Amino acid sequence: MALFWVLNCAILGIQCFRLMNKLEKLERTEFAGLKRNVPVPWSVYGPYDNRSDPEATDKEWEKISNIRLGVIALPDSYVEEKGLHKAQRFPWDGSKGVYLINAYHNLHCLLKLRTSLLEFHRGEEQSGSFAHVTHCLDALRQDIKCNADDTPRWSGYGHRITGVDQVRMCRNWDLLDKWPKTFPSYWNKIPSIENINERFSYCPVDSPYADQIIETLGSKHHLGE
Repeated sequence: MALFWVLNCAILGIQCFRLMNKLEKLERTEFAGLKRNVPVPWSVYGPYDNRSDPEATDKEWEKISNIRLGVIALPDSYVEEKGLHKAQRFPWDGSKGVYLINAYHNLHCLLKLRTSLLEFHRGEEQSGSFAHVTHCLDALRQDIKCNADDTPRWSGYGHRITGVDQVRMCRNWDLLDKWPKTFPSYWNKIPSIENINERFSYCPVDSPYADQIIETLGSKHHLGE
């Protein structure tokens, strides 16, 4: 009887361990392994909406305006393992494809919408196309619908403001910034270029692709930048 009880406890312990392990895996994001373990309160009129100092606000947005880190080169073996679509070829290695991490695409779209709004507010000519702006608007709509955040935001600062100082659990953006460095594409946006591969030449001078880049682009490379 005692042995039977011990065996049952052992089996139950194993099942609990497997369940916890499964839940741990489900909680983490599939690619960078991020967890919602960073408490962040909702805020209003913070550094990204400082209405008393628009220049300071612009500087804060400028700090997050570079999305080049989000363009990565994934090996085909990794792509197959994760069930991703095969992408356009990385110019310096045919066994890799070029991908854009979704969070950085969303950030790009947010910045595009902000630029368009500011230009309209200031009476300036629109620098981007209307089609690009509406694409970004729809991209953010799709992500909002996909995430379906069901958090109830409390009210109390007037009928138009909710959720102030209410804490939610977020993923760590700094950790997200680290993950793409495992799969660098050395991409940077350059307007008006003759060779699209020039955008993928922003790599260290000691890069294994350096000779190939110089041979392909000549003096138009951006090694070391």
